[in-house]
Amino acid sequence: MMRGQLESLYNRQLNICDRKTVNEAWARHFFNKLNLEATLKCHGGCVNCLQWNKSGRYLLSGSDDTNVCLWEPLSHKLLVTIPSHHEQNVFSVKFVNQEKQVISGAGDGQVRHLDITARSVLSAWRCHRHRVKRCCTIDDDEHLALSSSEDGTIRQFDIREGHTCSSSDSGCSNVLVKLGQASVSRI
Repeated sequence: MMRGQLESLYNRQLNICDRKTVNEAWARHFFNKLNLEATLKCHGGCVNCLQWNKSGRYLLSGSDDTNVCLWEPLSHKLLVTIPSHHEQNVFSVKFVNQEKQVISGAGDGQVRHLDITARSVLSAWRCHRHRVKRCCTIDDDEHLALSSSEDGTIRQFDIREGHTCSSSDSGCSNVLVKLGQASVSRI
């Protein structure tokens, strides 16, 4: 055997290999096996966000058409379409309250609390000044919802309580983080 072949055999036996080569080979193998299984139809616009429930059985989707759809994707079933009544594209959706409800964030700067069964809006918070790009919950308390916006704020909402924003951020009690514009001084 030649030196290069011996070295390759030795490396194979000791499981020593180039990570990049292995990762690329695995990715090629994995992606070559992917096929389109089904097309789930519900939205009349592009889909901007997806959110799986904790068990992986259900999937939420939010779209430019402002609807939130609940799916059982493994059986290719649309379970319910929830009109969010947002005025612009939905960018974020999240299950809350033991997966009986949803919070959504949209281009209209609003965060909405939706009931899946009743297909209705329970609350609408109009605190953000620009598009809401992400909504999430606190792992230990899914009644606390957080939203982040292009206005530079991260806000907290308790979905069990009502909230009305004042006309200025300084009077609004739900701001957790407020990023201001960087000031540049000239020398």
